[in-house]
Amino acid sequence: MSAQPPLWSLESTRGVESLRVAQGRGSVTIVGGWFGFTNTQLLRGDNALVAAAALQAAPGAVWWFITDESRESFLPWLWHQGWIALVLGLVALVAALWRAAVRFGPLAAVPGLQRRSMAEQVRGTAEFLQRHGGDALHAAQVRALRDVAARRLQRQSQRSPTERDAAIAAATGIAPAVLRRALEHRARNPAVLAADLELLETARRRLDAAAPVLPSSPSFSS
Repeated sequence: MSAQPPLWSLESTRGVESLRVAQGRGSVTIVGGWFGFTNTQLLRGDNALVAAAALQAAPGAVWWFITDESRESFLPWLWHQGWIALVLGLVALVAALWRAAVRFGPLAAVPGLQRRSMAEQVRGTAEFLQRHGGDALHAAQVRALRDVAARRLQRQSQRSPTERDAAIAAATGIAPAVLRRALEHRARNPAVLAADLELLETARRRLDAAAPVLPSSPSFSS
């Protein structure tokens, strides 16, 4: 785009101070920042002539000089008009940041491990017997013992079933023959079933203890 020749300009030793160029059907005049349309400066020197030339003064012309607005700025206006929404939004933002922040611990205290009371144990056993029968309860007890033995005894998975039972007997101090009879699947009357379950639970607890009972400890006898 070629440069348009100015319609009017004012130059000084420092360069161009004011300039007017054609724009559409009118013109645009740019006045340097040094010039002030103030009561103290307008009538000094040739400032009045410069102002008349810059404003294209003519009889009957009207000018509006706007230096500031009486309206408040955007942020104070926004607070005065919608402070409730701003407060709610700020609270929501703080809550979101708090939930997403890194915590130094769990949200709630970890409950300690507690044993069930004897009454709860008896009720749970009776309910299990009523639903599934004695054979299912015996099978669950045997499975619990073998699971603990697999975790506590070394190379348990590499042994044969007979060797596994012998290792459990040796680690718990229970006579192998007595443990074998308790592990076998056979018809039991309630008294025998109770004794076998007690023996299997004793063996499980000994294996699960921090220091399992050695073979030299006192053992159950038939």
